[in-house]
Amino acid sequence: MLEKYFSGIGIDISEHHVRIAHVGFFGGIKSTKEISIEEGLVFDEKILKPEALRKAIHKGLESMGFSSMQLRATCLIPESRIFSTSFSLPSGYKQEEVMQKAKIRAQKDIPILLEDARVTISQGKKVNEEIQTTLYGVEKQTYQGLFDSVDKDDLQVVSMETNTSSIFRLFQCFGFKELQPVTDDQYIGILDIGHAWATFALYTRAGLTVCSRTVSFKRFDQKKKTDTVLPDAIVDILVEVVEETMLY
Repeated sequence: MLEKYFSGIGIDISEHHVRIAHVGFFGGIKSTKEISIEEGLVFDEKILKPEALRKAIHKGLESMGFSSMQLRATCLIPESRIFSTSFSLPSGYKQEEVMQKAKIRAQKDIPILLEDARVTISQGKKVNEEIQTTLYGVEKQTYQGLFDSVDKDDLQVVSMETNTSSIFRLFQCFGFKELQPVTDDQYIGILDIGHAWATFALYTRAGLTVCSRTVSFKRFDQKKKTDTVLPDAIVDILVEVVEETMLY
């Protein structure tokens, strides 16, 4: 019973697998499980059949001994489904005004209607009476699909985050000290390479997303790919994404 209070579950859903990590109170990984899922449950990083996916996740948790425990859980949201933009806001706004002002400013850059999306913001330090602010938006269909895929008797979803933000926290905790940024104008670059998508993101040392770009290489024959070697054409795409992002 104490597992409910001193551990949690991390879930990463892809088109072919669901990966589950059982994480202890102090961050250590206690066990992992990878579940193969049938074709068609998830496509183009959208959950199409949440009920069937829920059953698959439940079966995986059951095999780990965690069914019907309502463990706290964090789900990864596909980076390609997250829209974000960064800007500065005057520091004088009251707390209830910040979200309103941030939405108005961010809507100029983000191509989804923020009033119909799930939105959150993060803010950094105050500089010259302005605060660096990043707004993140995800369409309701995306996050609702994740919620509907989790059995409420098994798990209690307490947070959702992107792959690169989870990698950023790992780097902060366990990355080489000499590679950590020491000034606010130094960024952490993260290149996350998946089965069919790749994301390059830049973070400030405080954890704000400066920019994030996701590209797909689904058009390449997946059968020609191996677990250890990427085709030259895909490598060229990744290099181009990094170079363009750094130039931006």
